[in-house]
Amino acid sequence: MAQPLALTLHHTDTVAITVVEGTVLILLVILILVFGFGGFRMGPGLGYYGGGGLSLILTIVLILLLLKII
Repeated sequence: MAQPLALTLHHTDTVAITVVEGTVLILLVILILVFGFGGFRMGPGLGYYGGGGLSLILTIVLILLLLKII
């Protein structure tokens, strides 16, 4: 009879996963700080472009990671 597939993690595997998650969270915070302050000026009469949408997406991903949803 076939055994159900079981995932066994060793201590080093869980430490590596924690380090990767910590690195991703730090990277997301840095990206939010870089892109979170609006757009950039394109020239006379063109106004500002970019900014808010990217920081909103990064903030949502950060919250989902902190809540362990993804």
